[in-house]
Amino acid sequence: MRVLSVFLLLILLAISARPALAAGEPAVAPSVEPVELDLNTHLEYLEDPQHVLNLDDVRQTGHQWTVNGSSAFNRGFNDSSWWLRLRLTNPSANPQLRLLEIGYAVLDHIQIYVLEDDKLLQQWSLGDKQPYSQRPVDHRYFLVPMTWEPDQTLDIYLHISTSGAVKAPLVLWSYQRFHSVDFVNTLVQGFYYGGMTSIALYNLLIFFV
Repeated sequence: MRVLSVFLLLILLAISARPALAAGEPAVAPSVEPVELDLNTHLEYLEDPQHVLNLDDVRQTGHQWTVNGSSAFNRGFNDSSWWLRLRLTNPSANPQLRLLEIGYAVLDHIQIYVLEDDKLLQQWSLGDKQPYSQRPVDHRYFLVPMTWEPDQTLDIYLHISTSGAVKAPLVLWSYQRFHSVDFVNTLVQGFYYGGMTSIALYNLLIFFV
């Protein structure tokens, strides 16, 4: 009987550890004040296999949103559209200027909506099927500038449809932090590809000599 009780307890713990389903409004995420904030933990997602839901539809109650968990949002290869949402707040007395990054460069279509209560404040259409010149920030990944006024809470909705893998690693950056990290990453990549090119040219030279 004792073994059975322990077994049942383990089953209950496993069930309670599953991602919770949410309806209605998104849960409040931490403050936007950190200079680098991983948003994947605070993300909820909703599948739209028929490609019929719009922003007004997904904001209605009754939809079962799934909490994403700690890993980057990744649904692999599938034919569905996906809605993502999160809520971020600025509890400070100062405005916060941030960059929202979607760190995956091969998404076909991305719609980003920023709302305060029921008011649509900003909207972007991004994706590798869109003209590059329309991007608000010149970068290989998808970046949008955002501003939180003092004590302001914003809801962010993303709609993603693509013919490839559905991935959307989300990070909120301060401008200074983003450019510092991006500079180091670009420098490392430059050394790597420069080194590979040098090795290739050296071997080519040996081959012909």
